[in-house]
Amino acid sequence: MTFDDGEWEAWEFATWYPRAVRYSSFLEIMMDGYDRILDSDLPKIRDISLKNLET
Repeated sequence: MTFDDGEWEAWEFATWYPRAVRYSSFLEIMMDGYDRILDSDLPKIRDISLKNLET
């Protein structure tokens, strides 16, 4: 589906969701994914890995 401003809606399908998740734009789905990464342990693991490279 395309909105009046030309933006396309985006859908995320995953086995860990009970159903598809609809987003109003591609930017919205990317920002949600980015927020989930920041909320996870991934940034902490990355920081630890970079510190190991510096020594």
